This record gives sequence, structure tokens and C-alpha cells, in this order.
Amino acid sequence: MLRKVPRPTFGPLAGRRSRAQARRSAPEALARLGGPQAAGWRLGEPFDGCGDTNVFAVQADGGSPALLKATDSMQGRLQLERQVRVLAALHADPRLGPWVRLVPRTLGVGDVDGLHFVLESRLPGADCRRLPEAERGRVIP
Repeated sequence: MLRKVPRPTFGPLAGRRSRAQARRSAPEALARLGGPQAAGWRLGEPFDGCGDTNVFAVQADGGSPALLKATDSMQGRLQLERQVRVLAALHADPRLGPWVRLVPRTLGVGDVDGLHFVLESRLPGADCRRLPEAERGRVIP
């Protein structure tokens, strides 16, 4: 009797199949979720992670305006749906005042080819670990 072998949830093989599937479906997801403003957007590099969600940078001529998150699991979908609700609640909270500009915005949510996608704004910035040692001291911890 053949048994279905579960996909790995951690280690070097975790997420490879779903990441490849997300890469194939990403152009359609960007077109659907990003609307007219996403006309020149393309999928960038994936971020390393060990969860149920694949996260990709979205590239445009002027930099990286967004993140595309994709999952094919129920747990990942529930996590992304909760994140969308939390971000909306934070944007609606008047106590944040001008700080709300530092909270990402959900740009679109939808399903493509059996994957659940969330497109969200990306804040500008750089990894300070890549800066020369002399410039790292200027970064506020």
C-alpha cells in the first residue's frame, strides 16, 4: 500500500514546491491584485523563511514598492487573513496619528491557481548589516 509522504515543514526542502508554484502564479496575481499601478511590476527575490507563507519582493523601475505573499496551506491563509485585519485596524486607529505611515497597507487580496495571495506596500529602507562599519553607527537601533 502506498502512503502519501507529507511535505517537509522545516529544513532545506521546506516550501520549495509551494515557492515554485507561487513563482509561476505571481505574474497573474500581480496583475489582478495590483491594478493599473502594477503595470510595470515584476516578481523579485524571495525572502528566506520557514513558515507556510512565501514572501517575494516586487520590483519596479523606482525600487521595490510592494511585497507579494503567497500560501497554499489553510494555516498560512488564516495567518495572512489575520494580518490583513490587523493592518486595517491599525490604519483605522486614530491614536497612531502620523505614525500610521509606518504601517504597511494591504493593496490587494485574492486567489490564483489555488494559492492565496496578499499584496502589501513595502516601506523604504536598507539592511544596515550591508553598510560599511563606519556608517552603521548612524543607524538608530
